[in-house]
Amino acid sequence: MFYKKWQFWLGGIVSAALLLLLLYQIDLGDLKNDLREANYYLLVPSIAVYFVAVLFRAARWQYLLIPIKRIPVGRLYSVVVIGYTANNLLPMRLGELVRSYHLAHRENLSTSSALATIAVERVYDGITLLAFAALSAPLLLLLGEFDGSASVSRATGIVIMVVVISAFAILLALFTLLASSPCLCSLAGKMAGHRSSRP
Repeated sequence: MFYKKWQFWLGGIVSAALLLLLLYQIDLGDLKNDLREANYYLLVPSIAVYFVAVLFRAARWQYLLIPIKRIPVGRLYSVVVIGYTANNLLPMRLGELVRSYHLAHRENLSTSSALATIAVERVYDGITLLAFAALSAPLLLLLGEFDGSASVSRATGIVIMVVVISAFAILLALFTLLASSPCLCSLAGKMAGHRSSRP
């Protein structure tokens, strides 16, 4: 019987512990006030946008996983939702570990390979955010969003440039470190072979 399996009991214990942790972090009084003042007309479109965004993330993850195994987006969708739910409950984005472990267990993959693709995801996300910051910072300066004299504006612009360049350097170092790992090197080789085999 399924209820005799240790996985069933372990899953129940972990679920109960996470639920208690969530309730411990919530102020029930504030929750009651927020529910009373919430605009529920925005709830449905907000949920729809969230799940559409998850669908795009699942499709991106599918592309990164192609060299390892072809997995339908529908199967990855639930894994991504589980990982993001765990991120909301656990500190330090441990939901990424939950996501990689669940995918590896479900699709018979190595956890390190699944985790490597998530690391590549994070690098792409960081580069995208930095690109938006690099594009928006000069525009904000031109629009005069930073109050003060011209010298203050120049100083602010210099600080922003230093931060962006430093962040790029950190991401470049991180990408180099990840690319030098055996797992990611194997993944990159498989991706290159997959692309070269296309007509």
